[in-house]
Amino acid sequence: MAIPVRTAAKEVFERVRTLFENSEFNEQTAEQRAVDKDFPFPPFADGQVPQDSDAAGVLMGMFLRAGIVSGELLEAKLGAQAAGDLRELGLIESVNGTSYKPTVRIRPMYGLYVLSDLWDATAGPNPPNLADDVVFPPDIPNTLTYLSYVPLDPCERFLEGCGGSGVVALMMARLGAKRAWSFDITERSTAFADFSARLNGLDNFSAGCGDTYEPAGDLQFDRIAVHPPYVPVLKHTWIYHAGGNDGEQITRKHVQDLHKVLAPGGRFYCRCLGSDRQDSPFEKRIREWLGERSNEFDVAIHVIRVLEPITYVMAALMRGRAKAEEIPEWGRLFESLKIFHFLASVVVIQRRAEERPVFTVRRKAGPFSGPRELEWLMHWETERAKGCEDIILQSKLRAGKTTLQLTHGIRDGKWALAEQKLEVEHPYPNTWEVDPLGAYLIPKLTGTATGTEVFDGLIKEGAIGGSLDPRRFARTLGELVSGGFVVVDKHEPPAQKQREQEEI
Repeated sequence: MAIPVRTAAKEVFERVRTLFENSEFNEQTAEQRAVDKDFPFPPFADGQVPQDSDAAGVLMGMFLRAGIVSGELLEAKLGAQAAGDLRELGLIESVNGTSYKPTVRIRPMYGLYVLSDLWDATAGPNPPNLADDVVFPPDIPNTLTYLSYVPLDPCERFLEGCGGSGVVALMMARLGAKRAWSFDITERSTAFADFSARLNGLDNFSAGCGDTYEPAGDLQFDRIAVHPPYVPVLKHTWIYHAGGNDGEQITRKHVQDLHKVLAPGGRFYCRCLGSDRQDSPFEKRIREWLGERSNEFDVAIHVIRVLEPITYVMAALMRGRAKAEEIPEWGRLFESLKIFHFLASVVVIQRRAEERPVFTVRRKAGPFSGPRELEWLMHWETERAKGCEDIILQSKLRAGKTTLQLTHGIRDGKWALAEQKLEVEHPYPNTWEVDPLGAYLIPKLTGTATGTEVFDGLIKEGAIGGSLDPRRFARTLGELVSGGFVVVDKHEPPAQKQREQEEI
């Protein structure tokens, strides 16, 4: 599709931004005036912005509800200068010489104005007749889930791959990055992201057009976020949608070249769909994608949801992504790839900053597991990889929100203890089969004694022998911390909070 927006003098962008701010065309107003929860900004029934609209209503009516506005109303509420500036930037175009219609969607969010293509939310997730290079809205549920997993704390160099509207890179440019980049394979997305940066007055943002990391050159980044197309398809659909016939094609390309662009100590965040296959779980294949440099990277997989292949196909049928006559072909494809289930996941890959062992960890999210828990997991697993023995021995320890489940079986005509399991729900659901010492130890951790004091107390009680290496004891406790069964002072997981069900 043609690119409707145009660059202009910096002063024009500044006037339009001031217009938006003074008209209260912002996130708060948008949320207050949302029509309903599911489709907050549907098009008007007659396609017209109401004549009794105020300035915010005119802007929302055009840029969020795709309404046509009369030239008289436009100038009355926004002024002749503003109307001219909107035309100069290509944000509106004339209809029959008397009215104007928007050329793009503008979403106020996170203190920004983010451009995308006009969108009919009532037509479902994939409205018909979309162009291949459509710029997807930044505020649909899947994208908002992706945004929630990208840390916004400051960093020097931030990159968003498969950038689309560039919303995360724009957020980082405004909130935390010394410089932020957004890369996308389409010129349209690149132009939209660049325009959004100009509209928001961000001079620390760059948009680049190219496949995967092509625009980077020799640059390396401290944090990379990618929301790749990950829908398995039998044939190409839309650029933003199709992830190859296994859904992993674009994700794989971004991981394979990660050693070129991720700086030591940096992290890569990817919201994607992966799969477990016969003799090849998802995390194993990620390691294979990293190639010869795999020993430089930690890998964590936060599994949001597990889907059986047939469940995926049925969901695709319901959403219009597949046809009933294609089911046998899907079955043959999944069988040839040896896929036995899909994983809606957030993958975090961290490049180590110093010589140390690397880790691979996978957790299935529960009702209390979200972005904060994933960040805590990365923190603690990094400490374990560096050697957490001193932390354990010098810190006060307490039991997590742990329950003990006992299973008895019949032995020699009597009930006998067969199994002891510790269970936790937070930070991730976890089960650990313990021996009598483990079951004895956990309730003794009350937050009043350090690891060394606990160790010495167990020796004094005769629960363990005096020849046991305290650092070996600490390493075992470090594993229990990772599972959520033990909590370490100053390394606590985030407070338990119920999570809403997340989109696939």
